[in-house]
Amino acid sequence: MKSITVMLLLLGAGIITRAQNVGIGPTDPVSPLHLSANAVHLLTVENTNALGTGIQSGINFAAGIGSVNTIKYTGAIRTTGTSSSEARLGLFTFASGSPSGLAERLSILDNGNVGINNTNPSYKLTVEGSGYFSTYVGIQTPPNSSYSLSVVGPSRYYDDLRVDGILNPNNTLAIGNNTTIEGTLTVSNGKGIVRSVSATQMKIKRMTVGFSATNLGAGATIESGFLNFAEDFTAVTVIVGQAFSSTGDWGKILVVPFEVDETNDRCRFVITNVSSSAVTFSSSYEVIAIGN
Repeated sequence: MKSITVMLLLLGAGIITRAQNVGIGPTDPVSPLHLSANAVHLLTVENTNALGTGIQSGINFAAGIGSVNTIKYTGAIRTTGTSSSEARLGLFTFASGSPSGLAERLSILDNGNVGINNTNPSYKLTVEGSGYFSTYVGIQTPPNSSYSLSVVGPSRYYDDLRVDGILNPNNTLAIGNNTTIEGTLTVSNGKGIVRSVSATQMKIKRMTVGFSATNLGAGATIESGFLNFAEDFTAVTVIVGQAFSSTGDWGKILVVPFEVDETNDRCRFVITNVSSSAVTFSSSYEVIAIGN
């Protein structure tokens, strides 16, 4: 009579047992506990204590609780109160002999902040430990498949930044301290870099010019055509350096730049025979233009 009463109570509650499976809703439960209903809230896990700091409600996962094995609990999902009006959701791992030995690995606060190995994240994502991304990452911008990391807005590094590939800033690169370059620094297609004593960034341009004359009289001068710098200078100094590929009396002449034109970025040269007799020569000279 008692068995019939219990069965009638179970049927009245919508609970069906079949082959040791219990179904609340379904008539043919497919697991030890099977919940089925046209509802959003299928299961409620309640701690009867009022919400407060440290009050937990959760589900533990285990294996072989009744066995002699010392490791029984394998994980958990719990909420933990952080005040009388807030709680965080935690995912626990670290297999243990008791639920209290599980470790909270992933934490989500009421404000949406997520912590990995951090139960009180101050940001939308706080990670305690190393991170690894197998594909592209975007910060304030969708990921760009051309770059491993795409960032919109300022970025700051408080320690060493190592770039094993190409550093290619599209805008001004500001370096607030000393810079050491172990390899070759190439700037703007091979143009040089010069720093003045006032720390003003300057440009350097090295060029080759050729001069020649036949029977240039003692003390006589000739003027060259214009040498175009092919570089934009607002102020420039032109220096004539060493001679090479020279023949004749090239050592008896003096080459001086003149008509330096900073608007059109060009200059001319005056060649003077500083000896006491006529000279014939042909020579190429290194010319350096330095300016800003």
